[in-house]
Amino acid sequence: MTETRFLVLHAYKSKKEGEISLNIGDLVTITKELKKGFCSGKIFGYNQNGIFPRRIVEQYDENWVMNAPLSQPILKGSLSKRRSKLQSWKKRNVQLYPRSLSWNKKLNSEPLGLVLLKDCRRLVKIKHRKKTKYPIFFLQSSTKSWEFKCNSESDREVWVGTLVKQINTITKV
Repeated sequence: MTETRFLVLHAYKSKKEGEISLNIGDLVTITKELKKGFCSGKIFGYNQNGIFPRRIVEQYDENWVMNAPLSQPILKGSLSKRRSKLQSWKKRNVQLYPRSLSWNKKLNSEPLGLVLLKDCRRLVKIKHRKKTKYPIFFLQSSTKSWEFKCNSESDREVWVGTLVKQINTITKV
């Protein structure tokens, strides 16, 4: 029986006993889904097992070939983000990778959130919303949506254009 392998898309440093640290590009197997978005598993090919966030891994497909290395962001910058209309805007460092979009409070820290581009169903540009003069775009999957506010119209065009290109690349593979 072959084990299903998962590819680590974002590095994770263990914080508690029982967790394992993972590097971008590691292959892992998941042995059990846990509460609060975590799972237990092991690093493929090593005798190292523990708990890690489920959101940082994606099922590995050997035929899924991308042009850019996983560890190099294609685009990064400072955007404001909110998950729903009721939440306030928060400044975040946003990084676009070949297969995902992530954000964090500080550069080079663990992502606070992650969107797998293959799950994106919709990408919408919004000129302006009430109470904000900044251009906005939002990404939507079948279960969640994420709203981002850019500093200028040209910034938004760069982000949206690059996201569209990456999403199209993924869906064509």
